Amino acid sequence: MKTFATTRRFTGASAGALLSVLLPAGLYLLTLAPTITFEDSGQLITAAATLGISHPSGYPAFALVGQLFTLLPFGGWAWKVNLASAAAAAAACGVFYLLLRRLFRAAAAEAEVAASVAAAAAAVALGFSFTFWSQAVVAETYALNALVLIATLACVLNFAATGEARWGYAAAFLGGLALAAHTSSVVVTVPAAVYLIIRFRRLPGVRGLFLAGTLAAFGFSVYLYLPLRAAQGPAINWGDPRKLPALYAHFTRRMYGGAEVARLPFLPGHLLELGKFLAREFTPVGAAGGVAGIILALARRERPWGFLVALLIITGPLSAVLLVLLLQSQQAAGINVWYIPCFIWAAAFVGWALFELARHRRRLVRLSGYVAAAAVVAFPLGLHFQHNNYRNYFFAEDFGGNFLRTINYNGLNLSFLRGSLGTYEVAYLKKVEGRRPDHTFVEATGFVFRDYEGFAVGRRAAPDAEAAAYWDHNFEWDLLSSPTGRGVYYGTFREEVASHGFVLVPEGMLYRAAQQPPDTHEVSPVWDRYSFRGVADVAFRPEAPPYAADEWVRDATCRYKLMLASEYFLAGDETSALATVSETAPIAAGLSSPLAEIGAVYFKNGYYAEAAEFYRRSAEAFPRAGGGEAASRLLYARVRQSEGWAHLYAGEVEAAEAAFRASLAADPDQPDLAPLAERAKLERLAREIAAPNESR
Repeated sequence: MKTFATTRRFTGASAGALLSVLLPAGLYLLTLAPTITFEDSGQLITAAATLGISHPSGYPAFALVGQLFTLLPFGGWAWKVNLASAAAAAAACGVFYLLLRRLFRAAAAEAEVAASVAAAAAAVALGFSFTFWSQAVVAETYALNALVLIATLACVLNFAATGEARWGYAAAFLGGLALAAHTSSVVVTVPAAVYLIIRFRRLPGVRGLFLAGTLAAFGFSVYLYLPLRAAQGPAINWGDPRKLPALYAHFTRRMYGGAEVARLPFLPGHLLELGKFLAREFTPVGAAGGVAGIILALARRERPWGFLVALLIITGPLSAVLLVLLLQSQQAAGINVWYIPCFIWAAAFVGWALFELARHRRRLVRLSGYVAAAAVVAFPLGLHFQHNNYRNYFFAEDFGGNFLRTINYNGLNLSFLRGSLGTYEVAYLKKVEGRRPDHTFVEATGFVFRDYEGFAVGRRAAPDAEAAAYWDHNFEWDLLSSPTGRGVYYGTFREEVASHGFVLVPEGMLYRAAQQPPDTHEVSPVWDRYSFRGVADVAFRPEAPPYAADEWVRDATCRYKLMLASEYFLAGDETSALATVSETAPIAAGLSSPLAEIGAVYFKNGYYAEAAEFYRRSAEAFPRAGGGEAASRLLYARVRQSEGWAHLYAGEVEAAEAAFRASLAADPDQPDLAPLAERAKLERLAREIAAPNESR
C-alpha cells in the first residue's frame, strides 16, 4: 500500500509538472513569431546569431542561449532564437510549478492532489498571462530572466526550509547568473539574500560566504563574454565594451541616463497603471484570487509567504518608483515587461487561494476550487490569444526588406537617430541573412552599423550638442558631395539637408537626396516591389486587439501610407493623396509621432487647419504630456511650435498664441519664439502670411 501511495503521489506530481510545461509550450509553438518583430528583436537576434553584443546592458546570457538554439538543424535564424524564448518561458512555468507544489505541501502534506492542481493552475495561468506570453513568442530577454529568477527563488526557499548547503550554493550561482540575464534581477536577488540572513538569524561563516561569493561571481562571469567578443569585432558590437570603462558604462546602462527627480510626479499614474496591469495579466477573476491568496497567506502566517508578500511589494510598487525615475518617456510605453517578476509572485498567491479552496473540508468548496483552477487558466487563454498570436507576424521583416528594396545598387542610407524604425530590421537582414551586401547603412551613432566608426567615435566624444552638430554637418556634407554617384537615402525627413544645398524627395518609403527637386514626379515603381503581408488588415481594423496594442506595427503602416501620400502630392494627384492621408488617421490614433507626421504632410501641402489639428492630437498623445526629462520637453515643445505655425498660417491667431505659449512653457530657451507669443505681433505676422495667399 505504501508503494502504491508513493507511486500515485509521484504520478500526480509528474503529471502536474508535464502539464505545466507542455500546455504553455504547445501554445507558444502555435503562436511563435516566424521571424523578427519590431523594437529590439532584430538586434537581439543578430547578437545571438553572430555572437555579437546588443544594447546595454549587453545581455550575454541571452546571446549565448540564443546561439545554442541557432544550431538546430531546422527553422530560420530568427525563428530559432524566438524558440529560445519559448523554451525558457515554458521551463519557467515548470520550475514555478515545482516551487509552488513544494510550498503548498509544506503547509499541508496530506493535501497532495490539491497541491498539484493549484500549483499547475497557477503555473499555467502565469504562462498564459498577457505580458509573460507576449515575451515568450518573440526574441526578448525577459523569458530567460524569469526562468533564472524562479529557479533562484526555488533554491533560496529550499535552503531556508532544509538548511542544506547545496541549495544555498545553487541559489548563489543562479543569483549571479540572473544578473547576466537582466540587471533588474537585483530587486529579487538582494531581498532574497536579506531574507536568508533574517531566516537563519546569522551571517554565513567565512567558508560558506567565500564559496557562495565564488559561485555568484562564477554565474556573473558570463559578462566576460562582452569584452572577449568585443575584442574580436563581431557583426554587432554595441558600445564596443572591450575596455573596463566602456564595459562598466555598458553594464550600468549609462547611455540611457540616470534617475531624474523631474519624472517623480508621474508616479501616481504609474501605480494606478500597475494595478490595471495586474488585473489584465490574470483577468479580474485571477486578480481577485491573488488578493484573496495574499489575505489568506498573511492570516495563516505561513513562514515563506510573508517573504513573498514583501517580494511582491518590492517588485511591484517599490520598483514602480525606480522605473519612473529611471525610464525615459519613450521607454515608459513598454514598462509592463519590467514588472514580470511582480506578476510571477502575484501568480503564486493566485495558486495559494486555489490551494485553500481545493483542500477545504467541504466537498462543495473543494469542487469550487477545481472550477476556479480551470477558470484562471481558461480566461487568460481566451482573452490573450488574439493579442499574443504572432504566427503570421511578418511586418518587421517586410519593413526591413522594403527598406532595402528602395535603395538602388551600391546605394547607402544615412541615419542620425539611434534605433530608428528600420535600423534593427535591416541589421538582421544584412548581418544574419546576408541580404544586399552592396548597400551600406551609415548609422552616425555607430551602435549597430560600424562602417563609419571613426565618425561615430568623434561624434560621441563631442563635449556638447553644438560640437556634435558640427560633426554631423561635416560628415553629412562629405557623403552628399561625394563624386561616387552613390544614391543617398534617409529613413526620416531631415531639415539639415537643405543647409548643404540638397533636397529630400520621397521615393517609396524613404527619402532620396537630390540637388534640386524634380520638374515632374511620378509615383515610384518601388511600391510595386514591396511586400505588405498583414498591412491591409491593420489599415482595415487598426482598433483590433493585435494592432491596437502594437504601436510599432501601426507606426510602420503609417509610414507606408504617408510616404505614398507625399508622392501623390508631388505627382499632382491631390485626390489620391488626401484619401491616403485620411486612411492614415485612424491607424495613428494615440501615437504622437505618426500624428505629427500627418500634420507635417498636411502643412507642407498647404492644408494648414488640418495640420494644426493633427499637431494638437500629437501633443495630446505625447508620452507623459511632454513632462519629465529635458529631451522629452524639447520634443514636446517642437510639436507645440509646429501646431502654432499651422494655426498661424490658417489665420487662427488665438490658437497660435496658445500653442506657442505651450511650447515656451515646455522649453523656455527659444529666443526666436518668445516674441511670437505676443498677440499684436502674431496678428501682424498673420496678415503678412495671408497677403501672398490672397493674391494667388
